[in-house]
Amino acid sequence: MKTLGLIFPDQLSKNNPIFDSTKRDIQVLYFEPLDIYFDQNHHKQKLAFLFSSLRHFIKELNLKNSDHVPVTKGQKNGMTDLLSDYIRLNNYEVLEVVHPSDHKTLTQLTLLTSKLGIALKVHDDPKFISSADEFKNWAEGKKSLVQEFFYRWLRKKYNILIEDEKPVGGEWNFDSKNRVSINKLNEDPPEREKIKPDALSVDVMVDVENVFGKNFGDLENFNWSVTREDAEKKANEFFNSLINNFGPFQDAMDAGNPTLFHSLLSPYINVGLLDPMKIIVKAEKKYYEGAPLNSVEGFIRQILGWREFIRGIYWLKMPDYKSLNFFENTRKLPELFWTGETRMQCVAKAVESTKELGYSHHIHRLMVTGNFALLSEIDPRYVCEWYLGVYLD
Repeated sequence: MKTLGLIFPDQLSKNNPIFDSTKRDIQVLYFEPLDIYFDQNHHKQKLAFLFSSLRHFIKELNLKNSDHVPVTKGQKNGMTDLLSDYIRLNNYEVLEVVHPSDHKTLTQLTLLTSKLGIALKVHDDPKFISSADEFKNWAEGKKSLVQEFFYRWLRKKYNILIEDEKPVGGEWNFDSKNRVSINKLNEDPPEREKIKPDALSVDVMVDVENVFGKNFGDLENFNWSVTREDAEKKANEFFNSLINNFGPFQDAMDAGNPTLFHSLLSPYINVGLLDPMKIIVKAEKKYYEGAPLNSVEGFIRQILGWREFIRGIYWLKMPDYKSLNFFENTRKLPELFWTGETRMQCVAKAVESTKELGYSHHIHRLMVTGNFALLSEIDPRYVCEWYLGVYLD
């Protein structure tokens, strides 16, 4: 049957099952103008990172049977109409896609293929270690869902930091050792290597300015890898010079350095430039080479624990999850979330780094902007939209 394989900007895994399907000579369509990029205010650096990573991926693969639909000024954008026209024009009978990252896109694809009378095949997402179905099975029958227990279950399943069927160091979690104040830091974090955008990335930035010129943030400080090779270099940079101090200072805040010892690898994992299990194995290896256990375990828990757990919760609870509002908060997001103009210095600094880098670490997000939003009784819909839009990961 004539088949179209669809690739979105965040589906760049080497082991993307669509490319296994190319052995059957299916057509591959790289598709940029998803509705979610136009529905809300996404950071310009996030859009540039996504589109540049995809275009470098296309160049690297150089597949014969492929097309590319970029975001283009003046062109109608939005997935349903563009994809419908493409499928009808070429008489495709099957649409194959890796499980999308968001519920809306999956719903659109389901409705579109039903309307066109063609089959839809959805593959598991190789960017995650556990599938949505596996999480659903794990969660079944449990009165409450606790990240720590899912994390321990995955540690056992994949034998991560396990010796003689017990956790290395005698404990599952060393978070209590990872709350050292910034005042205890007696050395400056090492300088990170700067990344100079190549010609292809510059072209993407021009497209982003043309199509999303009024969006949040700017592109002057763009310093993100957009190829697998450069993402691997960033991973090596973290493991070679940052991981030892990552654990103790992972909850610390420094007004002059928003990144400290954090890895900044999550954007690369989330688009498929880095494989999560390979990164976990590298971290585990660093422990056996002498890196502190509290740093290694804390890092692994972010990927194997929190990342897998929250993704599982999302697909288990959606679509109702999106509209939950336990405290019935009704206030809109104040302008300071976009401008950073406030006398509250912790909030101002968190927004400043967000605007400049498309990044701030988890304490800025949870304990500063998140806590402020809760105390200010802001409707969680607006808060979720802000978080989704302003950060690369």
